[in-house]
Amino acid sequence: MLYYIMHTRYGWLGLAGPREGTVSSLVLPCNSRDSTMRNLIHAGMPEDAVESVDAFSGIGAQLRAYLEGEKVDFVCCVDVSRFSLFEQAVWDVTRNIPYGKVRTYKWVARIGTCQKPGANNHPMS
Repeated sequence: MLYYIMHTRYGWLGLAGPREGTVSSLVLPCNSRDSTMRNLIHAGMPEDAVESVDAFSGIGAQLRAYLEGEKVDFVCCVDVSRFSLFEQAVWDVTRNIPYGKVRTYKWVARIGTCQKPGANNHPMS
């Protein structure tokens, strides 16, 4: 597992993933580098993970630009394999919300409702 902790004007942001360029955990800015590290470990990163600036330099630059107010089309691989099917479905719906748009939980639940014949129609809520 690799990780990268970077300082932004909002605080310390952390990324972790199983291989270069693949993100499986993101910790939003914290007050200190240590608290960001603790949050990455709490999110499932092993304590023996290896820090690598190069592994996340592309997504790091994209996140920095986004936090500076730029519109960013994020280009990275997100590993959702450790998430439940429900969490993966929520991710699939929310990642398609256009930049600058806001959606309610109700909207996400309605869009995420399984529409396949014979399937359980349990909305995501």
